[in-house]
Amino acid sequence: MKNFEFQAELKRIINSKQLVEINLNGIFGHVIAYIINASDDYLTFARISNDATLQGVTICLIRDIESIQTETKFIKELMKDITDDSLYEQVMKDVDKVKKFTFLGFISAFEGTNTIIDITSENENYTGMVFAHDDKILVIDEYYAEDDGR
Repeated sequence: MKNFEFQAELKRIINSKQLVEINLNGIFGHVIAYIINASDDYLTFARISNDATLQGVTICLIRDIESIQTETKFIKELMKDITDDSLYEQVMKDVDKVKKFTFLGFISAFEGTNTIIDITSENENYTGMVFAHDDKILVIDEYYAEDDGR
């Protein structure tokens, strides 16, 4: 039986700019996304809404991922609304400042910007704009769905 090299497959998905369905443990659940970066510890992806708009950028631990699927029926339907690379290009522009795809690298890149990010773990999910951070404390302006007027 051939061993499955998940890092090689993630690299292929990233290089091909392929839309995927990601199922996460815990709070965050199911998302449609472009995977931006994958390491042994973290997965960084841009969430895409059901109406083919960019929802934000997420970093999560690899261990929090249940599955990643490609070419599903839902993705095929959604791709009908994505007619060019402009959405993907916006994603790459949003993560341009991320020099290191780790938790601190991710947070540092978005500190002081107006980009809404998600930080997920098994028991927690934070959505908002990074106000400040150091090695022990993260200060975010948390975003809630009812805050849509912000």
